[in-house]
Amino acid sequence: MPFVIHDNDIRLILSPNDKSMRIPNSAEACSLNIYIRAVWQRIGGLVASGNQGQVAKTVGISLSTLKRYLYGEVACPYLAQFGVESLAGMDQQGNIFMVEGSHEINTALTPYSATGSTTNKIYIVLTYPERQKLLQLAESRGLSISVVVADAYIREHQRILETRIA
Repeated sequence: MPFVIHDNDIRLILSPNDKSMRIPNSAEACSLNIYIRAVWQRIGGLVASGNQGQVAKTVGISLSTLKRYLYGEVACPYLAQFGVESLAGMDQQGNIFMVEGSHEINTALTPYSATGSTTNKIYIVLTYPERQKLLQLAESRGLSISVVVADAYIREHQRILETRIA
């Protein structure tokens, strides 16, 4: 019988604790608004206040500017991306992954998940070391999951944005 996955299990993987200090690297700039939005949604699960304005202020931008980045009205500069990723507990640039296979893990990931996630399929920004830790957590609890880069999800959201802007 598999063990229950608790919110704290996921928080341990996603939190900035025990991660090395991040050094800015503009080569990691990602112009995809869906990536910035997914990182932002991950912060929603980590920041207890849920105060978007305060989080934007912490990054050094206004909430209206952040929303312009999230909805693709303008490209998100690397400095804002770095700030949002850092607040999300990421010690390096991540990618949007699709997690399938375990209701227990998907339920625990839901507060950190991106738009379009369901109980069967979670989209979430993870760094590659976080992906490995998530796979190890599942295995240690006797659960089988698939964690793959969500290429189709990324392409679809980029297509929707390009259609909306055109």
